[in-house]
Amino acid sequence: MSGTSLDGLDIALVRLTGAGLSVQIRLEAFQTYDMPIDLKERIQSVFGLGNSQEICKLNQDLGAYNGDCCNLFLKDYGFTQSEIDLIGSHGQTIYHVHGHSSLQISEAETLAYKTNTPVISNFRASDIAVGGSGAPLVPYLDQVLYGDMSENRVLLNLGGIANFTLLIGGDTECAFDTGPCNGILNELAEVISNGKQNYDKDGNLAKQGKVIVSLVNRWLEHPYFQQPAPKSTGREKFGKEWVAAAIADFPEHTLLDILRSATSFVAKSIALNIDKCSGGKGAVWASGGGIHNPVLWGDLQKLLGTRLSVLPVVGEVTADAKEAVAFALFAWEKIKGNPTNLPQVTGANKLVSMGQISLP
Repeated sequence: MSGTSLDGLDIALVRLTGAGLSVQIRLEAFQTYDMPIDLKERIQSVFGLGNSQEICKLNQDLGAYNGDCCNLFLKDYGFTQSEIDLIGSHGQTIYHVHGHSSLQISEAETLAYKTNTPVISNFRASDIAVGGSGAPLVPYLDQVLYGDMSENRVLLNLGGIANFTLLIGGDTECAFDTGPCNGILNELAEVISNGKQNYDKDGNLAKQGKVIVSLVNRWLEHPYFQQPAPKSTGREKFGKEWVAAAIADFPEHTLLDILRSATSFVAKSIALNIDKCSGGKGAVWASGGGIHNPVLWGDLQKLLGTRLSVLPVVGEVTADAKEAVAFALFAWEKIKGNPTNLPQVTGANKLVSMGQISLP
């Protein structure tokens, strides 16, 4: 999968046995492949009101690129195509409309042909078809991996958009997108560095700025944060346009101060949502690219205290690999015909087995 932060293509090799909530998951290998600059720029160009011709071409080109990366991954780790049973492909999210539609591109037929392997893709559409929002989906994996633990747990994903799952007694109590995360921070880093950096490596840019409290409070007034769950969001609300407005609306502040303030804003929006849902109780286990940003991590630690830690390894599934592993699980359960959406999370009116099948 490739997330909305566009920090690379994650590929996980996963061994699964059994099915349903008793399925056994073991991560055999994981690698992130940097996305070529030209491909990344093309994807960025179609976020928002994208060009339909370019989206059409990108769908095909991403399918071919992902297929090439899968074959390279197998070679790197000493596997052959014949040893792989299925590929679960999330694709690249281009646009997401909560409760209505969600578009992920990367032609599955091309990926299946390139790898000579059946591909399961377009997972979100199945949930949307039955009244759901198609997001977030990873809470199903959270329940599978961590549902046997007696204590309350918050599973936090710091991706392009942040989301979390609250598990109480092994069941998913609530889960939703809290709002922006790495997506807007990456966009700001690109602006500040004149395109030389596509993310704020080690938080070095944010460290040079200061938090403007009035900006943080202003941004927290966004209507999304008052919207009740189930809810989901994406770059259509928190992306390039949000960043452009943040810069244009506050010309009296430096770009470094805006980035530092945006980092604080991300942390506060996450912590407020978690505390509202969990009542301030239970450990918070974090995964996703944001765990590698020390400024964001420090802000979260100040707000969440000792509750916050990096997601522990279960079944060799690491914090970086978790989301890719989720789509391997969804592909496996699709072949088994088992439901993988959580209606209490997405708002769907029934359980469905998510995904569409493409054969080589």
